[in-house]
Amino acid sequence: MNGVRDPLRLRLRARAEQATGGIVRLLAGLGVSPNALTVAGGMLAVAAAWPAARGAFALAGAMFLAGSLLDALDGPLARMLGRESRFGAVLDAVVDRLGEGALLAGLAIRFASQCEPGWAAAAAAALVLSFLTSYLRAWGERFRIAMAADWLTRPERVAVLSAGLFVGFPKPAVAIVAGLAAVTVGFRLWRIARA
Repeated sequence: MNGVRDPLRLRLRARAEQATGGIVRLLAGLGVSPNALTVAGGMLAVAAAWPAARGAFALAGAMFLAGSLLDALDGPLARMLGRESRFGAVLDAVVDRLGEGALLAGLAIRFASQCEPGWAAAAAAALVLSFLTSYLRAWGERFRIAMAADWLTRPERVAVLSAGLFVGFPKPAVAIVAGLAAVTVGFRLWRIARA
């Protein structure tokens, strides 16, 4: 990715890559391509929408987290194999949005089917605002404005949604994601306006 990077996130990414180095080496040895890993993780995350819509929240949370973790290995695998590419970065971003969007849509369907239109609207708001955080980050990086260190970026959204689903509290998870994503969107718009 282009643009200004947050040093803390870079350090965290380096530590995560050290911790997952053995798995990445195994995947490289098996001949798994980074893009195939991206797609596999994305398919698992998208599939989590089905149990979410049916109220099987623990299964949905486990599937979404597993898909997101698989997807998190594609970057280290690409770097290890020397196969980083612009297309791979775009594919990764698209698959991330698909997985998160599908899960939140599944939750919106669940809430609507249970005659809870307020919570369905909250899930829809979380979906839109989550997409806007990524969209504004892309615009910020285009203008060389630091955007990474905010209230709720993708790793935090994955953690909140997965944990909330896994323990059977999807509503607080959706509320947290919608609320903090709204704050993040506001801060990012403010930064772009100031710059």
